Amino acid sequence: MSPSPSMAWTSKRALISRHSHFSGVSPFSELVEATLSADRLCVFDESSPAAIYYTSGTTGLPKAVIHTHASLTRATSDQIRQISISSNDRTLIMFPVCYLIGFGSQILTFHSCGATCILLRYFEPQLALKAIQAYRPTKAYGFPKMYNDLVNYPEAGQYDLAR
Repeated sequence: MSPSPSMAWTSKRALISRHSHFSGVSPFSELVEATLSADRLCVFDESSPAAIYYTSGTTGLPKAVIHTHASLTRATSDQIRQISISSNDRTLIMFPVCYLIGFGSQILTFHSCGATCILLRYFEPQLALKAIQAYRPTKAYGFPKMYNDLVNYPEAGQYDLAR
């Protein structure tokens, strides 16, 4: 479904900090404080595109995959059910959120349940171990190499990782 013809699209640049260092850039707080009237909101149906992710290209060139609101909703609810995610859970996000596993499988899914997301700026074994010790995640997703890096980190034994 297309945005309403009355929707006035504007392009505004904003930054959380240092906005004054750049011409034409506003503080992010102005965007947060802005109130949209109901007649300016876009209405999308479940078949509308919601996100575009790219495959890794393991069987060829990377390809763009368009996810609809319905596909993300279905994947989110399936994962919540299959993995038994609840509002009591905490997930450690070790993947970039530009990847479907970081955003779709963790942020969307865990936030949908009211669970907590612990976001690492980037994966590095020491940072992950510190976050595990501090926040005690109940669920974490990783590639085998990430788990191997955590287990074989030279100082891994110095961290209290018990639940």
